[in-house]
Amino acid sequence: MFFKAKDTKTLYKNFIYAVATVAILATVVVTILISNISLEAKVSAAEKVKLASKTAKLLIGETTKIKVKNVPDGAKITYKSNKTKVATVDKDGKVDALTAGSAKIVVSVEADGKSSKLSFIVTVRKPAPKKKKLTVSVGDKVDIPFKYLPADGYAYTIDITSKKPEVAGTTEGEGKISGISSDMLKDGVLSDILEAKSAGTAKVSVTVKAGKKSYTATVKITVKSGTDSLTDIKEQLKNAGTQDIVTFGHYEQDNDLTNGKEPIEWIVLTNDGKEALLLSKYALNAKPYNDIHEEVTWETCSLRSWLNTEFYDTAFSSSEKKEIKLAHLENKDNPYFGTPGGKNTEDKVFLMSLDDMKNNGYSFDTDFEVFDINRRCAPTAYAEANGCMRIDSDWGWGASSKTVEGLDACNWWLRSPGERADCASDVYGLGCVSSNGHDVDYGDVSTYGLNAYFGVRPTLYISLELESEEGGVIVK
Repeated sequence: MFFKAKDTKTLYKNFIYAVATVAILATVVVTILISNISLEAKVSAAEKVKLASKTAKLLIGETTKIKVKNVPDGAKITYKSNKTKVATVDKDGKVDALTAGSAKIVVSVEADGKSSKLSFIVTVRKPAPKKKKLTVSVGDKVDIPFKYLPADGYAYTIDITSKKPEVAGTTEGEGKISGISSDMLKDGVLSDILEAKSAGTAKVSVTVKAGKKSYTATVKITVKSGTDSLTDIKEQLKNAGTQDIVTFGHYEQDNDLTNGKEPIEWIVLTNDGKEALLLSKYALNAKPYNDIHEEVTWETCSLRSWLNTEFYDTAFSSSEKKEIKLAHLENKDNPYFGTPGGKNTEDKVFLMSLDDMKNNGYSFDTDFEVFDINRRCAPTAYAEANGCMRIDSDWGWGASSKTVEGLDACNWWLRSPGERADCASDVYGLGCVSSNGHDVDYGDVSTYGLNAYFGVRPTLYISLELESEEGGVIVK
């Protein structure tokens, strides 16, 4: 078939129109696709906005910061709390815990006309006693451990009311004491406020006042007669000989303040049937011999004061204290350097002397330079936490620092003076004795740049008489 020129021109023209139309349609399709992809990307970005954490548990007075992840550029974030009496939030997402309870904070994220709403749940913990039931013996001080107390620096007070002060009352003999400040607590434990007066059960109301709110709980305190425990120590000592172990008194040792104090183990050094000399098996705490670097004697050092006040009151009940004899101590001069030992003293609790450390009657070697295993002593977990350093090396001396139980030993103080009046003698973890001694404030981080206090091994005399008297014994 043959076409005329006119028909050819028409076909060509139609062809051009068709191509143009297709191009226009393609452009429109591409534009729509690009727009959809861009929109999908924006929607996807908005969907990816999320919180780093959706919840927080805070103490009263604590703060936290809400963190939002994958925030688009230029996005606007706002925060709103549904319970501002429990927790507030500022424009930057900083949350302040005010009172016990739960609050929901809505986090709104707006970007490119899109909005995402996220929820952040804040739980503010209620301060309360950690245990609802406590069992103690007559004469014991009652320790009340707490949980979820307000944050450090937040002002609060505690009120204590006993329904039966004749069973468990304040140390002043009353049934109520108010406005106990937060600085009276140590590591969350309220001590030396209540005392077990007589056998029985008492309900004690404990109220924590923080801000404008008060939180009250009841603790049931069961007080048992202290007679059995005292009879027990006498029974233990009836047939106990040198280096035997007995228990007497209680003191924190496992460094878990929530489970109460642990029974103190003592090594029997002498026992004549009327009285027994006891040395703590472990170093019960870590202290400098004296709080500051100066010339001191046993009579004037801060360690003697601590042993006969804070330690004595913490470790022993009123009835147990009656069994501890007053010791008349002869504080001799240093036999090698002539450093004055100071005045003789009278103490309920004291430290061993240089003479004691070579007393073969106590099962100690008579030579200071011998690495005597019976002179080695390990610190408790509590003492270690307070800075007592264990010796895990022989210091190149070829000796073991392990105790009889295989524990790493520590250095521990004696009451005798060292080579100078600002030094005190001590026992190395290896079991040898240093008559030269160390500076009385040794271990003070501000002075020495380390935390390596020496251990403290209390020593005391127990009366084995049925009725104790304020007698005494000359320690030579």
